[in-house]
Amino acid sequence: MASCFVRAPLLTRAFKLLLWLLVVFSRPADASTASLLQLFAWPYDAIAEECGRLGRDGWTAIQISPVFSHVRINGDRETDLGEKQIYPWEEMYQPISWRFHSRLGNETQLRNMVDRCADSGIFIIADVVMNHLAAMDNCCDTATSLPFHDEEYPPCPAAAKIFDPSVELCVPNSTFPHLSLTQEDFHLCGIDDYGDAEQVKDCGLSGLPDMKTESPKVQRLLRSRLEALLELGVGGFRVDAAKHMWPGDLDKIFDGLPDVAKKTQDQTASGKRPFILPEVLPTFSAPQEGLRNTDYINIGGNEGANVTFFHWAFRLREIGLCPWKAR
Repeated sequence: MASCFVRAPLLTRAFKLLLWLLVVFSRPADASTASLLQLFAWPYDAIAEECGRLGRDGWTAIQISPVFSHVRINGDRETDLGEKQIYPWEEMYQPISWRFHSRLGNETQLRNMVDRCADSGIFIIADVVMNHLAAMDNCCDTATSLPFHDEEYPPCPAAAKIFDPSVELCVPNSTFPHLSLTQEDFHLCGIDDYGDAEQVKDCGLSGLPDMKTESPKVQRLLRSRLEALLELGVGGFRVDAAKHMWPGDLDKIFDGLPDVAKKTQDQTASGKRPFILPEVLPTFSAPQEGLRNTDYINIGGNEGANVTFFHWAFRLREIGLCPWKAR
């Protein structure tokens, strides 16, 4: 059994947190080098309060957690450290709508945070989930399908397929009427082989409804929400599950986006064009074309060669940290 020099649970947690939080990245030629702090699952109001101190400490960008409305996964469970996990992190990665209202705050709080951070010289990178929507439960079994608030939803007839909490109706599976999406807008298959690029991109991840991002209709709907975030003053986007979308489809979504808001440009190191950071989690040591980090460099015409790189974190774990269970 491999030995490990970090044994105290608190220290182990601190080192894990470090791997989540700190990233240093490059920006295009029209902006200075920036330092990014990921405040994972922080409420917007808390970030707004912290931005003044972070700006004085030299931070220039903050990555926030997903901004879209999401499912509420009920039920307490324990983490690897034996702590109660009341709000599992993965619920934020299952959108039920594209409204900017989550357990982290509403649109007003989001705008206030963006403005206050810009006043401190910090621009915001929004985590956006564009590959899929939430896996909804069967109708009348709504325990894992409630958004984050305390309202009670009325019972629904058992004859329909699923319960959609956004419209309080039972609707056919893979149908989101409030988003103008039908079954024709989804890939109705699952991934069996994560080494097959076509399956990874054109089938559903972990049972989640996989949107046809190759569709001009879906591209238009997603682009409109990115434009709304730029209007709020956001300076860029971390693209969740980018590996599960074709680079060409992402190019079509991001191409033609407006510039970063003038206030954000003037007060921060954001640069003129939105910063785009595709998340590409490596699966194989020699992945085929379409599954490589390098396939996602310069998405949307950005010239910053931006893409996530997990290998350094894996290496840090190997040389000094206790192994932990991947989720």
